[in-house]
Amino acid sequence: MYTNMSKKVNNNGRTNWFKYYFHRFWRLTPTYMFCILFVTKLRPFFGAGPIWFAAADTSACSEKWWTNLLYLNNFFELGNKVPKMCMGHTWYLAADMQMFIISSIFLLIAYRYGLRPLVCSVGVTILASIIVTACLAANDDALPMVFPIFRLNMFLQNRQKDIFRIDEYFTPFKDIYIKPYCRISPYVMGMVLGYILYKQFSKEFKLPWKFVAIMWISAIALALTVVYAPYSAIKEDPHVWTTGERAVFWSLKWSIWGLCIVWLIFACHYNYAGLVKNILVAKFWIPLSHINYAAFIIHFDVIQVLVYNIESPIHFTSFTMVTYFLSALVLTYAIAFIIAVMVELPCANLEALAWKKWEKK
Repeated sequence: MYTNMSKKVNNNGRTNWFKYYFHRFWRLTPTYMFCILFVTKLRPFFGAGPIWFAAADTSACSEKWWTNLLYLNNFFELGNKVPKMCMGHTWYLAADMQMFIISSIFLLIAYRYGLRPLVCSVGVTILASIIVTACLAANDDALPMVFPIFRLNMFLQNRQKDIFRIDEYFTPFKDIYIKPYCRISPYVMGMVLGYILYKQFSKEFKLPWKFVAIMWISAIALALTVVYAPYSAIKEDPHVWTTGERAVFWSLKWSIWGLCIVWLIFACHYNYAGLVKNILVAKFWIPLSHINYAAFIIHFDVIQVLVYNIESPIHFTSFTMVTYFLSALVLTYAIAFIIAVMVELPCANLEALAWKKWEKK
């Protein structure tokens, strides 16, 4: 938001919308498509074992890769109850692209009319998202921790699996979790914050230390509540959430999380974050930032290859989990580095050269 507003001001309000959207598409797509091709054609050869068949099946990518190319894969799933998605975790890229497409509306409102109309339009958007999400959650009677519960129960005894129906896990995932109209609240909150930072970038906000302390305590408490509240539904003596409780939790959790992140960014920008800011702005993050996108795309498949290659039950220990975690982390970033060097950076350089030649003409 901040960068886009600066460009509009520098260009007297004129924006090359083709470049605006094409840059986003080109920034994401070549690496994305290369990873899909890599996974579809080569992953079946990366393992063996009694459960490897589950990871070796890449038919979803063979059949539905075009939904990923068009960033519509969060609206297209194979299967009736259980979604069979190509690189399922990339639903986020689709939702993010869809929200980016409509971001120009808020950008124009901010540029032409200022902060108040922007806040009003964002407020209406958030309210609509909350209402829609609450209705969907109530209709599905969505469990508060749907997808993680399923992944946990994959390794439990059959009697535990019988507690829930399979559609209880995936229906909310398909109807709510991956849909942009349920996820848009933090996105538009970020646009408002970006506008405020653009307008007040060089100004200081003098806030009382008591207010800052209250904001930090509130943000931490709310963030922890959003993360850990669903645990009450899966613990040994679970609390059975009512339909109303589920609807309220689903409809508000992303807005609450967005507010916590907004405060974190605001506090860091105006030096109210102390050690937190020092950690987040540390220079050792910079090299990783250049390969994080490729790491995001490939990490889930690295984990699948490691997990589904297991040929016998393993005894759970903290050391075992740390070992698998570090293995997945190192392999993910090693592969991501290769992909970034081979695909992502060359494509970015090609785009830069193309725009230079276009502007000269």
